[in-house]
Amino acid sequence: MFLMKRFRGKLQNDKGFLITVALTIAYVILLTFYSILKHYSFKTYAHDLGIYSQALNTFLKGDFFYETPDLIHNPSGSFFGVHFSPILFMIVPLYAIYPHPETLFFIQSLFLGLAAILLYLLSRHLRLSQRLSLMVVTSYLLHPYTHAVNLYDFHVHALAPFLLLMTFFFMEEKNFIKACIFLMLASSVIEAVPIIAAFSVIGFILREKRQKGRVNKSLFGLLIIPVAFFILGVHVMDIFAPCPLKSFSIPFLMKSMGSTSPHELMNFLLSRRIFESILYDIPLKIAYWIIAFAFVLFIPMFSVLDLFGLIPWLIYTLTTLNRNLYLPGFQYGALFLAPLYYATVRALAECKRNRIISFCLNNYVKVISLLVVLSLLIGPFSPVINAAYGSAYVKPHIDEHSNFLMKEIIPAIPMNGSLLVQSDIFPHVCNRRDVYIWVPKDVVPEWILLDFKLEGIKVPIWNTTIIRQVQRLLLKEKYRVFLMKNGVVIWRREKSKNLAATIFSEDEYVLDFKRLSLVKATLQSSNSNILLVSKPNVSIGETLWYGPYIALPPGRYVIDVSFARINGCIRLLLLATLPDKSNKLLRSYQLCGNNSPREWLLSLEIPMPVEDFEVVAISSINFTYCSLKQLRLHLVSPPYE
Repeated sequence: MFLMKRFRGKLQNDKGFLITVALTIAYVILLTFYSILKHYSFKTYAHDLGIYSQALNTFLKGDFFYETPDLIHNPSGSFFGVHFSPILFMIVPLYAIYPHPETLFFIQSLFLGLAAILLYLLSRHLRLSQRLSLMVVTSYLLHPYTHAVNLYDFHVHALAPFLLLMTFFFMEEKNFIKACIFLMLASSVIEAVPIIAAFSVIGFILREKRQKGRVNKSLFGLLIIPVAFFILGVHVMDIFAPCPLKSFSIPFLMKSMGSTSPHELMNFLLSRRIFESILYDIPLKIAYWIIAFAFVLFIPMFSVLDLFGLIPWLIYTLTTLNRNLYLPGFQYGALFLAPLYYATVRALAECKRNRIISFCLNNYVKVISLLVVLSLLIGPFSPVINAAYGSAYVKPHIDEHSNFLMKEIIPAIPMNGSLLVQSDIFPHVCNRRDVYIWVPKDVVPEWILLDFKLEGIKVPIWNTTIIRQVQRLLLKEKYRVFLMKNGVVIWRREKSKNLAATIFSEDEYVLDFKRLSLVKATLQSSNSNILLVSKPNVSIGETLWYGPYIALPPGRYVIDVSFARINGCIRLLLLATLPDKSNKLLRSYQLCGNNSPREWLLSLEIPMPVEDFEVVAISSINFTYCSLKQLRLHLVSPPYE
């Protein structure tokens, strides 16, 4: 508000400012709506929407930001044992108005959007034209890393661009009291931000020294703030959980901060391990930074000292072995968007190379059009880039199954019962304290909820999976199948010996030929159908195909195997891993035909959920040819009926 008062006179006839406000409002509405769509289609996860939502919910109920997904390495359960984020105290009042994930989506989009308005004000303060200021704003709002922060669940990182830009703005104005306030707020976002902030202040100091020959002592006072916050953060995290900075993935940061002696840092830096780390995935790491700078037309390169804030993250991404840190679809771009765009504005303001400014102004429409096209091609809204490049690229898709989960299944679980669920269901039930994606040793959940038609059923959780955990629980404790319907299974812990499902409906799982591993077979199209066809000259005993390693609920199945044509015999092996069996083989069938269409109905019983169901086809007696038309698994009854 005080910024608006400060610029009120100058912005009265500034159409660029009105356009910026309109673009920001559109951005906030669109990105909030899109995030909610992802949430309602179960494309949000325990890490990290569920963590933040549960931590805020438990704080409102008296616990200190308690969350369960990190209990495996954070016994205290407090979020402050994983990250140092005092900014959560400021988010709590907003979240309390409507304590649901939708509120977090709005907060995230709002702060990322407000940073665009601040960028415009900063640009105008540094006497950039309306057109150049709008170009900077448009670039920021279209940047894939801005969208990635916004569309991957919720993270406090999203507040960093706005708070850091506010700090830079008041540093430009020499208003060091307000700069100090916002620097403290920025440093309280998460433990990585003070490092970025400290390097940004150092860059500002060096620029002042170069331009004026002297440095305002207040700048050195500002430098103390992020350093103090970083040290405080390390100690606070160590109080709540051992081994601070466990979330960092640079090897020397992981090892030198509290877990090993300092000399290992020097050994790492002086050995060839650092070069091996840098060369690991180097094309992707370079691409990550090319995308970052391409959206600002590499203009910040002309203001190197203002790019000092990028140095920590540049080193971090180059030396890490963790791909999430240099793939475009995660939240980490929020850590350097502010220094990147601050350097862009500074370079444009001080640039004596009029060719750059002339190029931007003379090709204004072309530049904006290019940014729009690039954003749609390589950003999270891209129709051609998938989730392999980060969770932000997961597309929403609300269907009947999503509505079934929201309206029938989730309300069926009592609020007062402890619950084990998979990652993509967790954010929808995290308004309770005793809900888990990973079960601690001393906890036996009253309820278990799995959805075998959601992708989250296969997501690894701390070197295990939800299905392996459920298998162990079913062997140790007495659970009754409470519901089996439309891919959903609910177990309830009971002493009763009656294990029949209270609610059951038959279900079907179709084997997707495209997910099979083909050895001696190919896929062929026939009348809009896909056939799985064996290759010629296959010897007896050779594998034709295998896979697809899908998750299946327990129960009795009838398997419909339909061949368009089969000549000779094949052996069909049905495999899955069960914790009480050393052999993966569930059943084996020999299917034979005389060069004609054939169909079989096979039976199979799976006593507990499996995560790696596999069909292996092996050529057998007199085999010459086969073309499989379909393989369907019909769930006809619950287990132990």
